[in-house]
Amino acid sequence: MRYWNGDWDGWGWGVMVISMLAFWALVALGIWLAVRSSLRSPAEGSRSAEETLRQRYAAGELDDEEFARRLNVLRDRGMTRS
Repeated sequence: MRYWNGDWDGWGWGVMVISMLAFWALVALGIWLAVRSSLRSPAEGSRSAEETLRQRYAAGELDDEEFARRLNVLRDRGMTRS
């Protein structure tokens, strides 16, 4: 084996340094992504149920009665967002 006795050449050290830098960069990226996602509020970027219902009604997926019924259910259960 080439490196068994500790006789590393410049390429061996270079590969080791690059590997360690890549490893720590991935660790730092993982920590950054975890912190960023934990600071984001759950409602950010998501629509409320009432907004979704209104869009479906506007697209013609729901008729008048179905829209009114579902809207009443949402409001009775307190699932709308102000």
